Amino acid sequence: MTEQKRTDLQQEAEILARYLIRKKPTTKVVDLYVKAMQTVTLTYLPKDYTLLKLIIRKRFLLPYIDAGLGISVPNSVIRHKLLIMSAIVETQPQYASLFLNRKRSKLYWLVVGWVGLRSVGKAMVGWILLKLI
Repeated sequence: MTEQKRTDLQQEAEILARYLIRKKPTTKVVDLYVKAMQTVTLTYLPKDYTLLKLIIRKRFLLPYIDAGLGISVPNSVIRHKLLIMSAIVETQPQYASLFLNRKRSKLYWLVVGWVGLRSVGKAMVGWILLKLI
């Protein structure tokens, strides 16, 4: 693997991990992602390259692109990469609390509803964005 490819994968790993856990990932998480990408064979379409470049340049678009791909192209390369990063992050002890159940107030259903509404909005924006790209 070239040094440039490794640097690109490290940058990609940090972007995907920050999206999933909302904080800077550890070096171990980034290294595991780079190793996983060396092992996994993904079939890229030309649009996948375009979307990856866009996500790297404009990170704030990732939630919209993810949501849009979730309804229009659920088996896309970006979704596969997110699943791989999700699997890596879930196995790290320092992030376990993000994935374990907690006792919550009955009012928490309001939060769940709000998140659901936001997700639908992101999916709609993402779907439109994907049509424009």
